[in-house]
Amino acid sequence: MAREDLNNYKKAAIIIVSLGIDLAVQIFKYLDERDVEIISKEIAKLGTIDKEEMTGVIKEFHNMLLSAESEAGGIGYLKEILSRSLGPHKTMEIIGRLSEIRPFSYFENTSSSQIAEILSKEDPQIIALVFSYLPSAQAGEVFSLLPEDLRQKVSMKMVSLANVHREAIDSAHNALEKVVSTKEGGVTEKVSFEGMGIKTLASILNTVPQQVEKDTLEQIKRVDEETADKVRNNMFIFEDLITLEDVALQKALRQVDMRDLTFSLKVADEKLKDKIFKNLSERVRDACKEELSYLGPVRVSQVEEAQHKLIDAVRKLEAAGEIVIPRKGKEEEYV
Repeated sequence: MAREDLNNYKKAAIIIVSLGIDLAVQIFKYLDERDVEIISKEIAKLGTIDKEEMTGVIKEFHNMLLSAESEAGGIGYLKEILSRSLGPHKTMEIIGRLSEIRPFSYFENTSSSQIAEILSKEDPQIIALVFSYLPSAQAGEVFSLLPEDLRQKVSMKMVSLANVHREAIDSAHNALEKVVSTKEGGVTEKVSFEGMGIKTLASILNTVPQQVEKDTLEQIKRVDEETADKVRNNMFIFEDLITLEDVALQKALRQVDMRDLTFSLKVADEKLKDKIFKNLSERVRDACKEELSYLGPVRVSQVEEAQHKLIDAVRKLEAAGEIVIPRKGKEEEYV
């Protein structure tokens, strides 16, 4: 079947299948029921996909994303959607698969100490670029091994990382050796990291020792307090409440009123709701469930504000040493 004869849902099905099961599952979580049903039917009908057809659909999708004609969409729009739902590193993984761009992938099989030794001789801007592609746990280990003054410079470069010319990425590849070039022809292409530097740095700081995290945030705060707050706000998000110990969550829940708690749960995942309800008294739990059942449409800003209040309560309790927020990407040691 010619590509032009394919409907958009079948093309979407081909794209999702090409990403693999794990990523497909994550994407399905953020589709509405109608789209899930239609795309599922298309996937079921696909059978064996012709390699040429799959390649053609992926290239068409990639070219559409890179097109400057659509103000509402484009690669930046896709990055924003994926980043909000899957996080910055999964976003880069998907974008990399779709565009066949996998910068610095050879570092995945290199020890953190070796990477740190290599990067310590590079410009902070180059290091920030590399960190934007590495898995957050690996980037966190490397970040911890860098000299403190270099960590500060890299942090500031990451939070300000925006549009990077493809030529600059290729140049970084060449400087770091074993380059896999993904540039086609002589078209000047930019890769957008707008807003993702903060999220990526937050992901990295979630994996480093707590003292490194505190020192880094303090260094950023001295230069730009607003940016430090943005990084901190991305380090522990509402969905991470499910990782807290029951006692810690109970302490945090006691810091917010019923209205904010109800609003915060308006669009919460069912597993997170169950976790929170389990840590409320029977009276409060029943009252909260009743309010939720009668709660009509609520502005997104109201939900986010309510969730931030609960997150702030968690942070304040951690700062006071009353609770421990589990570190991501590694086993925490306790004494």
